[in-house]
Amino acid sequence: MAAWAGDDKQFIVDNVDTTKHIVTLKEAGDAYYRPGLEEPLVLVNSMSMLLKAINVTVTGEMWGLTRDETNNVRYNPTPGDPSSWVECSGTLVQISISACGNHVYGVDSTGAAMYRPGFCNGDGSKWEVVESPPLEYICCSAGGNHVWAVTTSAYNISGMVLSNLKYKAGKDAEWLDCEANLKQLSISADGNHVFALNSAGVMIYRPGFGDGSPEAWVEACPGGEKFDCVAVSFDAAHIYASCSKQQVWYRNGLEGTFVNTHKNNGSLWIHIA
Repeated sequence: MAAWAGDDKQFIVDNVDTTKHIVTLKEAGDAYYRPGLEEPLVLVNSMSMLLKAINVTVTGEMWGLTRDETNNVRYNPTPGDPSSWVECSGTLVQISISACGNHVYGVDSTGAAMYRPGFCNGDGSKWEVVESPPLEYICCSAGGNHVWAVTTSAYNISGMVLSNLKYKAGKDAEWLDCEANLKQLSISADGNHVFALNSAGVMIYRPGFGDGSPEAWVEACPGGEKFDCVAVSFDAAHIYASCSKQQVWYRNGLEGTFVNTHKNNGSLWIHIA
């Protein structure tokens, strides 16, 4: 996809009828790709390239992290093709790609936030450090106008976990606090829909950053289910989640109800664009 020059809302309008792209990751490091909501999964890695992370864009481009100690960032421009992976110089422990593919964020082993403007022929010099406190997780909206991050956990004098959520309106903006204690989150292309998992694995939701107040959070999956991963499509029409039982849950849109669609299928991580 060409560089996205419009706003995030226009991105949704321009891509609303495109095929959804879904990737999942299993415990052994095998990654799978699905072109659409009902198509069969396709294995997209080999035994010589086991993954510990995978993301996908609205055009089906895939980014992954191998289990190598160094230079573990991989890029695949061809949807569902296990032979098209190429190296993108860099070493990360977490990676997140904007829906358009032109904003790549990651966290390295020291907790530093890293950014690059897309693949750029795998040029290692395209990585730049984004000023931030030590992070565990980072993600952004389609045009990069909304960036959310989870900092390394900290505790007060009483041993209580402190709020660890940060937000900024674009790469070069200042970080703002958004009170919550999270382990992972996923946002829609326009930044107006934020699905997250708190430290206990409970799924919560808020309609964008707003004023950052904790009152904006509401429980998104009543019933007490605990999750390890949540993923929302760029248009917020589809929400997926996986749990420690290696089950995949699905919700059709913001008003739908979560249902267990794939019991015990081995998926630990899922991402949709």
